Amino acid sequence: MSSFSKPLGVVRCQLYLETTGPDGCKTFEIDEREADEFSKNPLKVLSRLWDASSIDEYTQWRASDYSVQCSAIQKNGKQCRYSVAGCNHIGLAKWRYFQGDYCVHHGGETAEVNDQNFQAKFSNT
Repeated sequence: MSSFSKPLGVVRCQLYLETTGPDGCKTFEIDEREADEFSKNPLKVLSRLWDASSIDEYTQWRASDYSVQCSAIQKNGKQCRYSVAGCNHIGLAKWRYFQGDYCVHHGGETAEVNDQNFQAKFSNT
């Protein structure tokens, strides 16, 4: 029994963790061990629940507002502010896949083509 439930004398407990994501709130069912770990290191637990490869990847995905920014560097030396087509408020797998890509103004594909490419890549896995 974890330190979370021991002082309470709980035998079995069903716990839920609600967090924000690209589609609003998402609820995860967690066990006592995860609840205990969450109290100590919430980013580690959230990264695992969202299937991030690391805490850093998870925090970058969240900080980007779940969107992929165009990778082009403009003449003024700044990164283009446009998003990759079809890559706003997206899940982590799609966000990861399109990192380093470009908006349509800088040679990137349309949202429809991007979706087709993503589906083709992951429909066989």
